[in-house]
Amino acid sequence: MERQFLYSVFRLIEHINRQELRNSSKHLIRNYIEESGEISLAGRGREAVERYTNTMLPSLQRLREKAKVAPLEPLDHLTLQLEWAARQAEKA
Repeated sequence: MERQFLYSVFRLIEHINRQELRNSSKHLIRNYIEESGEISLAGRGREAVERYTNTMLPSLQRLREKAKVAPLEPLDHLTLQLEWAARQAEKA
């Protein structure tokens, strides 16, 4: 799995939980990603974040609409980074 993608998932979770992840937590999150039924890497990453934090991430459509009327928040930027990193990893 692409290192940049995992890093973006971990950063997003750390932001939501407001604390650094332990190695055991990172291992669990990797397992969530690998066991996910989602087809896309972005979907698997989103599912892992939501499963670990119980926080629903904003959809890309919602982020696009929000960006037209208001500044994006750190959670929004981290969500976009996850999407970008997943797409880059899928291209490789």
